[in-house]
Amino acid sequence: MKAAHALVKKTFDTQGPFDGVFGFSQGASILLAYLLEHITIYPRKPLPVRFGIFCSSIPLLSTDPDYYRPILGTLSLEDQRRLRSATDEQLDQLKGPARVVMKSLVGAIDELESVTLRPRTNFLDRQVLEVPCALHPSLYNARLAIPTLHVRGINDPPALKKCSLLGESFCLPKWRRTFEHGAIHNIPRSMVDIKGMVSAMEWVISRSQLSKL
Repeated sequence: MKAAHALVKKTFDTQGPFDGVFGFSQGASILLAYLLEHITIYPRKPLPVRFGIFCSSIPLLSTDPDYYRPILGTLSLEDQRRLRSATDEQLDQLKGPARVVMKSLVGAIDELESVTLRPRTNFLDRQVLEVPCALHPSLYNARLAIPTLHVRGINDPPALKKCSLLGESFCLPKWRRTFEHGAIHNIPRSMVDIKGMVSAMEWVISRSQLSKL
């Protein structure tokens, strides 16, 4: 994730400026996480874009040690064993923020196993500070104050829809818009859905052009 964020930053620095960003699935989650951590690291520096379009985002993974270590880095040996077991029964016994983060992560890992070809043990049966740590809106305070569009399939699997909803929660309600379409974990395919998404994109872009956000 650090390498991905570094590549995004390099792109902004060398190929920008950009008006906005557009990401799908992993791309959406990386861009959302990057912008949120930008706010945390550079609170007085403006974001490098004025709007974001995020389609079917999967879990937002943290590269921020100040967020990561208090959640996973302080686990007892017993809780570390529970985490490494990767079983629902043991994960349910984790306490506090670690349980919140892991429960929001493992559902998406399970849904995406057909793509990653890796079970949840591949991600959780590791040294504790090598386990992915998902950003969660109840634990991470940064919020995007730019116009955003959040696109997802109305029939997406529940775990993936929850990921999209969590990502949406990091964006201020007055500046965000949601669009649901008929394709499952994909971009819109039917003409009706395409026209609806274009309309939603035009709304987000027009809001980003206001003099004051």
